[in-house]
Amino acid sequence: MTNVRELQEHELWNRCDPAIFDFETTASLPGTVTIIGQERAVDSIAFGIEIEAAGFNIYALGTSGTGRTTTIRTLLERAAALGPVPNDWIYVNNFLDDKRPRAIALPPGTAVEFAREMQDLVSDLLREMPRAFDGEEYEQQRAAIVRQAQEMRGQALSQLEQTVESHGFSLVQTAQGVGFAPVINGQVLSAEGFGQLDRPTQQQIEERQKQLHGEVGTAMRLVRDLDREAKRRLTEFDREVADQVAGRVLEEIHTAYGQLPEIAEYLDEVQADVVDNVSAIVAQRDGDPEQARAARDEMLKRYGVNVLVDHGQQKGAPVIFETNPTYSNLVGRIEHRAEMGALVTDFTMIRAGALHRANGGYLVIEMDGLSAHPMAWEGLKRALKNHVIRTEELGAQMQIASTVTLEPEP
Repeated sequence: MTNVRELQEHELWNRCDPAIFDFETTASLPGTVTIIGQERAVDSIAFGIEIEAAGFNIYALGTSGTGRTTTIRTLLERAAALGPVPNDWIYVNNFLDDKRPRAIALPPGTAVEFAREMQDLVSDLLREMPRAFDGEEYEQQRAAIVRQAQEMRGQALSQLEQTVESHGFSLVQTAQGVGFAPVINGQVLSAEGFGQLDRPTQQQIEERQKQLHGEVGTAMRLVRDLDREAKRRLTEFDREVADQVAGRVLEEIHTAYGQLPEIAEYLDEVQADVVDNVSAIVAQRDGDPEQARAARDEMLKRYGVNVLVDHGQQKGAPVIFETNPTYSNLVGRIEHRAEMGALVTDFTMIRAGALHRANGGYLVIEMDGLSAHPMAWEGLKRALKNHVIRTEELGAQMQIASTVTLEPEP
């Protein structure tokens, strides 16, 4: 029988001379990627990572605790470090259809700054636009347009008055507008006075009245046309002022981002929309502080930027591990807020999924979790097949009633 001997303390460890090591700490040593007895599996994973063609994915199956996840992470991070940083992605308002927000790609690390610039734009518009419409120069030019319109209207009415008087009538103001009444011996005849005239005189007046109707109708149409033209000129003048102010405020952003075609197009749309809604922007100057804050919040919803994916701190391509691959966690979700007892949403409430964050890099998914969410599996296959990530309500996929939602660009 083998004798069992008690070991002494000094027999349980061995002292090493630090001089034999050429490093200060193990943190500076290169990591090793190996699974004991699984060298072929590691080589296969490394080979699969090198394949960049579309349609190739890696499925890794193994016993828990063997270092499978750690090995995959290490290999992916090494490959990703050599890859380019992918674009940032933002959502902005679609002014033609606010239910279909626009997705725009930006160079990596610029989305947050662009969003900040657009936020500052709102403050600048709320400050500069009312100032322009309250200025002395604006008032003088607007008064000149009004004065010219009044002069032309006065001339038309004066000419009309002469025409009416030449037929023996006088212009009178009625509830329906301008009318005319017969004049007898220098006095305007009332309806009661007209009824007291003899029939031949009444017929004579009625005949002249028929002849005058056409000329008066033509003249009144001219007056109405002049009124419409004056209103059009005032509206056009306001739009010109608004366009100048908006262009001046947007100039710096255009200079910084105008080389990006989609951003340049979007900024042009912002300027046009500001001009279309200038009255609402200017009106907030007369409100109380609470109304001013509400106006600012409303403009931020309209002209703000939703940064969906920001790679400002990213080094190389992203490596994303999704341990809870639900449908929303993969393709993103659309959040809602309660307003007046109803759930509403807008483009600022679109949230990214793992596919968005991993776009341009690598995505690792726990298959056990994916198999537990059938809709997630379908959404993943659809995204990989079509090369687009479509964020939509899960209720829309299941064809059940849902709250008001969006259809953002994929």
